[in-house]
Amino acid sequence: MADTNSTDQQEAQLFFHLISKDDKKVTQLCSSHREGPLQRISVYNDTVLHMASRFKRSKLVRDLLEILPKECNHELAATKNNAGSNILHEVAASDTMKDVAEGC
Repeated sequence: MADTNSTDQQEAQLFFHLISKDDKKVTQLCSSHREGPLQRISVYNDTVLHMASRFKRSKLVRDLLEILPKECNHELAATKNNAGSNILHEVAASDTMKDVAEGC
């Protein structure tokens, strides 16, 4: 069973670095976590990729997709937040993410 405190701390760190625009640290933290950028970091069950897409951080989204193992690509459509949006919905909903959507 995962240590709840360390999980909460990791989620808080990821969220902090995401809103601080510290993309290098976000990528580093995701690289060292077993769920990578599919780790949920909000009370609404948003993943790091959901949040990076919502914050219109196209380079970060591309970098996070690069570290996602190819066998997890199917999870991009299956991983939904509480609103029912998957990561691909978030990318498609933003004009500034068009280059990311074209690369998917």
